[in-house]
Amino acid sequence: MIFPYVSYETDRTPSIPSGVIHRPEIRIRVISGQRSVQISGLLDTGADNVFASASLANALGIEMRGEPEQAVGAGSHELEVWPGSVEIEIALDGERYRWPVEVGFLSGDDEPPVAYLGHAGFLEHFKAIFDAENWLVELIPREYLVR
Repeated sequence: MIFPYVSYETDRTPSIPSGVIHRPEIRIRVISGQRSVQISGLLDTGADNVFASASLANALGIEMRGEPEQAVGAGSHELEVWPGSVEIEIALDGERYRWPVEVGFLSGDDEPPVAYLGHAGFLEHFKAIFDAENWLVELIPREYLVR
């Protein structure tokens, strides 16, 4: 499964002189019970787990109850995370894969909802080849991942 990177306009900087940044994002469907939402998922090799915005939990009817767990993000930034269980599905050109995932819902609401697809729960299920020269990412499913 080969996905093109998504391009975004940004401020021109010395490290981004073109003012365009390319990110390895893919469309995913997140399912909980009878509800599902299509969102963008950033393939995040720096994330240990799958994280998503609280607005996704709201859209899926998942209540974030109790005290949040603490996690550490980039730059030792502390995060409040509410655990939840969902299924993720990716599909492209007739190939479709779906599996259960433990996700951490992050405090704050992103609109539209987004997901950060880290190692446990997502990247562990694929051989991932990032081709930044051509702005493509290839995800090769592990044999055990059922269609």
